[in-house]
Amino acid sequence: MATYHVLKDWMEVWALFIPIIFLCFRKKQPHTLKPVIAYVFIALYLNYLIDVVFQFQDICNFPIWFRTNTYIYHINSIVRFFIFAYFFIKLDQPFLYWIKRIIPVLYLGFVIINFNFHEKFINYWFEDGYVKSDMSNLLLSVEAALLLIYCLQYYIYRMLEDRTETQKPPDFWIVTGLSVYVAISFPIYLYYDRLKVDYIYFAINIWKVHNVSFIIFCIFMAKAFNTRPMPSKK
Repeated sequence: MATYHVLKDWMEVWALFIPIIFLCFRKKQPHTLKPVIAYVFIALYLNYLIDVVFQFQDICNFPIWFRTNTYIYHINSIVRFFIFAYFFIKLDQPFLYWIKRIIPVLYLGFVIINFNFHEKFINYWFEDGYVKSDMSNLLLSVEAALLLIYCLQYYIYRMLEDRTETQKPPDFWIVTGLSVYVAISFPIYLYYDRLKVDYIYFAINIWKVHNVSFIIFCIFMAKAFNTRPMPSKK
């Protein structure tokens, strides 16, 4: 039982070791996957910090700013968006060329405006002697929606592309895993604050679904790292 709780509480950390193990055995990866590799290690560090704060904030005498992990979720969300936006641009698919390059600029503008005029990047308060905080569901929802747009345009381009394949390329598995993750996460992010107010136990359980979708994403990343790249078209 104790092992189960440890695995459950640190799910977003150990899940990333699934693709890392495959990277250890297949170190040579196509250049298009370099942003994804960077994401795996950055996410490992950020998710570790998130779980350390959550598990030990009441045990260790952390400074006030380190007793909330919501701003680390914000950093994680922003970093994930820009890394995968760069990944899609790096694929160099001649489809919605300028839109894919404009979206990160618009997103950056949204982040600046949101955290300057609407929400606090580090948002916490004291309640019954404990530090309470809220993460920006708006930020996470917008990130998930935009990444889903990137995923959809990827599939549309592949359907329009005149190519016969004997196997799927590594980027296909990355996009498939990302699609599953953001499609499941988007409604959770969108309604999570409301659920915490009216249906707290359901909110706790629905976040487990988010964590499972992240494991699925990690499995697809591992599949991509273990797939030999297809020869370039001539």
